[in-house]
Amino acid sequence: MSISCLERLPKTEEIQKKIIDVRTTVANYHLTLSHHVEAKDAVEPVMEPALKLNYRKRLPGIYTAMGMHALWVKEDFSSGIPYINDALRIPEEIGDFLSLWTANYQLGVCLSFQCEFERALSHIEKSLDLSELADNTLAHFSEADHKKMRAI
Repeated sequence: MSISCLERLPKTEEIQKKIIDVRTTVANYHLTLSHHVEAKDAVEPVMEPALKLNYRKRLPGIYTAMGMHALWVKEDFSSGIPYINDALRIPEEIGDFLSLWTANYQLGVCLSFQCEFERALSHIEKSLDLSELADNTLAHFSEADHKKMRAI
């Protein structure tokens, strides 16, 4: 409901960012349930505005949703892997450890399906390290978890 309400408001930069925030949050929930189509559908309309605004806070989540849809629904590794690689570029800089964990884990799984086991292991180990740093093997990072990881 909040998406439709926000989308009826004037298209100021602040409102656009709120729409991007809500849609990316919805996509993250869908990704935790492996609802890749719904995750992509949530973020696809805000990908271009996020890029135009250079809204780095949400780009990793957008790239992850788009990449996972390409990988697991379309089975198109040539477009999915670049999205996931894009998702890996930003999260450490902005403290988005959930996107960093998700992108590493999903890239590791995908690379293992392509028999690129060394590269896959590297990404899986990175996601495990992040889980252990947060003392959270389910990778649901709280604000306290983010602070711990920033301190390292």
